[in-house]
Amino acid sequence: MKSAHINPFLTACTDVFMEATSNVLERKEVTTERIETLRFPVTVFLGIAGPLWGQVFYCFEKDTARRTAGKMMGLATPPAELDELSLSAVAELGNIMTGRAIHEFEKMDLQLILTPPSVLLGDRIEYFFSIPTVNIHFTCPFGDIVASVGLVDTQLPPEAPIVVSKKLD
Repeated sequence: MKSAHINPFLTACTDVFMEATSNVLERKEVTTERIETLRFPVTVFLGIAGPLWGQVFYCFEKDTARRTAGKMMGLATPPAELDELSLSAVAELGNIMTGRAIHEFEKMDLQLILTPPSVLLGDRIEYFFSIPTVNIHFTCPFGDIVASVGLVDTQLPPEAPIVVSKKLD
């Protein structure tokens, strides 16, 4: 995967996190190891389609997600549990981060669309990611977050051939 396809996510994640929580999201490392088990039990998942297609996962520890949601919602103390509202806040964070990255791709004349965010909950969720993935490891005052981005260059599929049926006698 090209660095030009990862840089928009690096910038979007740090900028949006600061805007949403008033806290710094610091990049630790960027790796390309194959991950077959989601690292943390709260994962926001979005699909991306267009001239580039693929997926992005934002993985949080439960406490990190809970505290991030609390800051996003302007609460003095984080919610005690990850309820529907706090999960919605974390999903929206992933949506805004990805949307900001998509905006950067538009500056490169790449018109992309993204799916609405989905939240996956559970320890040690295994998955098969069939395209190369770059894992961006971040840390913040609430804990660690990993953004796993997998994008491939595509072209529209060729037009399907016209099939003409012939009546047999």
